[in-house]
Amino acid sequence: MVKIFERGSNEYDRLLPRSLIYRFLARSFSYPGRDYVSALNNDTLLDCFNEWQLLGIDASDEKSRIINWLKVFDQEEVLKELQIDYTRMLINHYPKILVAPYSSVYLDKDAKVWGPSTAKAARLYQAAGLYMRKDFNEVPDHIAAELEFASYLISEQLKQEKDRAMSSDKLHKIEREFIFDHLLKWAPSFFYQIIEKASTPFYRQMASLSSKFLDFEASQ
Repeated sequence: MVKIFERGSNEYDRLLPRSLIYRFLARSFSYPGRDYVSALNNDTLLDCFNEWQLLGIDASDEKSRIINWLKVFDQEEVLKELQIDYTRMLINHYPKILVAPYSSVYLDKDAKVWGPSTAKAARLYQAAGLYMRKDFNEVPDHIAAELEFASYLISEQLKQEKDRAMSSDKLHKIEREFIFDHLLKWAPSFFYQIIEKASTPFYRQMASLSSKFLDFEASQ
């Protein structure tokens, strides 16, 4: 029998994988700790690669390269390699930071930290009822914070969609302003620089996956 019907594209079906991917990327572009590396070695985080497939994004090549790289080292060696590469690129490169992880550096005219784009990110956090934790020792528009915020907005919409709550409209409006009018205007350039300047295959491939995902987001 010829198949006549297929399931239509549903925004609801895309919310969960999008939220999980943003959260995965937020963890991946935070300073790497033992918990993160342990989760990688236990495949807890690597399972998230399946979310790319659910969105129709081919992540097979990057996934294979990352897994093969992880197999070369033990857990302590992976941790050391990631911390060295992260620090070299995003924290402490002389004479200036190699890859700035702050939106203001990309979006503001003076290209400095704590610019108007920083204030915009903080304003949107507050509009969604969120404030920076005191133990988060970074600028509000750090890439990890912005990716985590995107994940939060989408996950909250998912909860409210399940409850059929009408208040999800507010979160959707904030999401569109934040992701499409802010994050997508600078994060692609950030990830492009990571691809160019990372010394570990891990960060190079993670940045490639991030770029593919943001291309998908922009197409929506």
